[in-house]
Amino acid sequence: MKLCIVSDTNSDLSELLVSSCQEAHLMTQAEVLQTDLDNYDAFALLCGVKGGGQTLLPSVRNKVEMQIRKGKPFFSEFCQVIGNLRAYDVTNTRFERPVVMNESPITGNLEKGIILDEQSNERIHYFNTDAVPLLQYIRNPVGFYHLSNTDNVETDVKNYALFFAQPNLLVCSFRLCNFAKAKFTPRKVWCELISGIVRWLGGRCMPEDVESYFKRVYRLRGKTKSQLEEVVHSAMVWFENADMLIMQGGLPYAVKEGLGSHVYPDGSHMLISAPRPDCAGEVSLAYYLYWLLTDERRMLAYSDGLFRIVRDSQVTIPGPHYGMMRWTQSSWWVCYQDDAARGLMLPALMRALIGGDRRDLPAVKACLDYLLSTTGSDGLRFCRTDYLYEDQDAYTVMGLHWNDEKKKWEWGGNARGRVFTKEELRSIPSGCPSAHYNAFYMASLLLYYLLTGERKYYNAGLKGLSTIMKFYPNTAREHSETQEYCRLILPLAILWKVTDDREKKEWLYRVAADLNRFRHPKGGFLEWDTGYIACCAGGRDGEASV
Repeated sequence: MKLCIVSDTNSDLSELLVSSCQEAHLMTQAEVLQTDLDNYDAFALLCGVKGGGQTLLPSVRNKVEMQIRKGKPFFSEFCQVIGNLRAYDVTNTRFERPVVMNESPITGNLEKGIILDEQSNERIHYFNTDAVPLLQYIRNPVGFYHLSNTDNVETDVKNYALFFAQPNLLVCSFRLCNFAKAKFTPRKVWCELISGIVRWLGGRCMPEDVESYFKRVYRLRGKTKSQLEEVVHSAMVWFENADMLIMQGGLPYAVKEGLGSHVYPDGSHMLISAPRPDCAGEVSLAYYLYWLLTDERRMLAYSDGLFRIVRDSQVTIPGPHYGMMRWTQSSWWVCYQDDAARGLMLPALMRALIGGDRRDLPAVKACLDYLLSTTGSDGLRFCRTDYLYEDQDAYTVMGLHWNDEKKKWEWGGNARGRVFTKEELRSIPSGCPSAHYNAFYMASLLLYYLLTGERKYYNAGLKGLSTIMKFYPNTAREHSETQEYCRLILPLAILWKVTDDREKKEWLYRVAADLNRFRHPKGGFLEWDTGYIACCAGGRDGEASV
């Protein structure tokens, strides 16, 4: 079997085809014009190495389609013009998933309704009423690995992902060629499918042959406990190696927000470059701890350097917002208490607790006092507050509320559209028993009390955590149940430390035991949300959870 692979450059799939076929040649469109295609038994046209929807030059199209008309197996990937197909938009697949629609020699043992994930891909929309779909895109499919209900799925030619346009023309509407670099999941399903495509083209390929490509580009290193120092070192040098540090005066001043969850078809990741003080504060603490471990002075300098953006993002001018931690440069008027804790308070408090560096405790106190002045009667804050003017005591708030009809948490509630003073905020319950938004704020209150002995911060921390635990485990989840449990561990541990109370110990151990239910045999924790009640569960146009 002699295979012709038409592609501008090499890819995961072209390499797999070459290794699986007795004789396979990779050539560009220009080389196709100089080649006698009658010498080949099958063809793979791979246009997914480039984005935006690719086309063939008419001279090349005429030549390759002659081979299609001769009945030879022809696989077309991400090409807008092939055979009798008509195509229009190229769109992002972020909120769609390809789902198995029909059994065939290519899909092998894959059942109808299996959900695949090709990350943040691009696809072409085709028109072809005679097509036989193997995979079809479904927006936000309900189910985990498998559709909950396959009976009501109607075929829609505009949403076909992999289909037979004619018996010898197999068409893939999305960018498949770098399947391993782009980290398609679940691996086993993709290995089954891709090996079926290779065999259809005449190659010798089993799912384990495809698996080796995934392992080549994405694998765990398998460090042991004796190598933990190397693991920590790798983590700390990553910020420099990945160009995440924003330098000023020869030292890091901030960090980029980091990698997003999007993995693009070429294997690159979304990079969110905006600096956030909460990110810088966390990394500053990491460098500080690494300095304590290694005594490397540069790490202390990096820690101090990064804390500059944190200090610069706090309101230090006397007025109604004194002490407030601003969220970001682009949201200068916004305060999230969880991000204030992660950026300023917990890093500064940990430095004081572990290393005796108490210089930022006045800034922590100012931030806590501001947060307390805008905390509701239930001991918790709304998700966030936005001030309207630099010099006025006037705020709008963002909150969560329980939708009893949908049985899930949602944004909004009675506070939407209203303007509050601090006194008004303190007089009403926030209705936000959320560990995501309030747990680290409570941890900061209790840790500040542990360091200073000032009782009002203990009382405030205890009140807020008590409110959350009244709702537990049905707290106001933003992303997932797993995240809620994780964010409760630290504040409950500190609460037990400062109270030595049996009930508080039971709170901690209950949450830890609940979290442990989601522990994977490899040591990590599954992202889980029983009942899908988190406000970001399911599909959204912005953030989304499981």
